[in-house]
Amino acid sequence: MDIKYEDALKELEAILSRMEGAQRDFSESIKDVKRAQELIKHCKSILKENEVELDKILNNEELQ
Repeated sequence: MDIKYEDALKELEAILSRMEGAQRDFSESIKDVKRAQELIKHCKSILKENEVELDKILNNEELQ
C-alpha cells in the first residue's frame, strides 16, 4: 500500500463517520470494514518501522 500515514488516518476517520451515520447498504459497510482493516494494518506497519528507526537513532546516540 502506498499511502502516507496521515492520509490513511484521514480515510479511517471518513470511514468511521460514514459508519456512524445514516442507514447504509450492508455491502457498502462490509467494503468499508475491509478497507479500514487494510488501513489499520498499514498504519501499524508504518508505526513499527518508525519505532525501529527511532530506536536505532536513540541507541546510536547513547553509544556516542
